[in-house]
Amino acid sequence: MRSPNKSELLQRHLDNLIPILGVDASEIKVVYKQLKDLEHKGHKASEDHCNLADYDIDPILNLVRDRLKVLIKNKETLKNIHLNTDPRGYFLKISDEYTRKANLNIERDWGGYGLLCPLIS
Repeated sequence: MRSPNKSELLQRHLDNLIPILGVDASEIKVVYKQLKDLEHKGHKASEDHCNLADYDIDPILNLVRDRLKVLIKNKETLKNIHLNTDPRGYFLKISDEYTRKANLNIERDWGGYGLLCPLIS
């Protein structure tokens, strides 16, 4: 039996995100692209916050929170989103407790947090 390729793994992740985010299958790719953009912006801001003494991360965090309120229709998931400002990890996470309680079938980090935009390779 062969291992799934990158596009199959991505499609599996997108399919799993549909109920988690509360979006339609027809819009998941657009929403995911926007989440990936937020992941990159947040991660870059986290690195800058760590490396630059006078860098203010709050405007980026507020922007991301506002965008998530528009993108994520599932309000229970939205309440459990964690913006990780430690640049050593992913930026957009779902709390460990909610990930376990809701039995979410998505990639997790070592702390158990669900990852909205994991590296798929």
